[in-house]
Amino acid sequence: AVDVWTRGTAELFAPRLTAIPAGNPTKLSFGMVARVNLVEGDTLNVQMPPPERADFGKRCAILRETTTGVVRLHGARATIGGDAVYQMANDIHVVEFLLDDGDWYPTRPGSGIPL
Repeated sequence: AVDVWTRGTAELFAPRLTAIPAGNPTKLSFGMVARVNLVEGDTLNVQMPPPERADFGKRCAILRETTTGVVRLHGARATIGGDAVYQMANDIHVVEFLLDDGDWYPTRPGSGIPL
């Protein structure tokens, strides 16, 4: 019912993620999706936004466009899926991260490699 209701509302009430202009960013921002496109041998370390109480319930995302390279996310005083460092799986996919109660929760559990 909530999904049906939000589809009919203005974007102010059902915000969408917007793209970070630069590819392979080293820092994520709330409400933004980062595109990651790496070649074999590349490693990208990405910092999550700091877990401030005022931001609980906000989200950000990563779109992995290649199966090569290594993408590691660092939680900035928070865990990501229960781990301090979260390495994305090497397949093409999108993962959204929700900040809740001071920790990050991926929308694709089990797709990351705990480090």
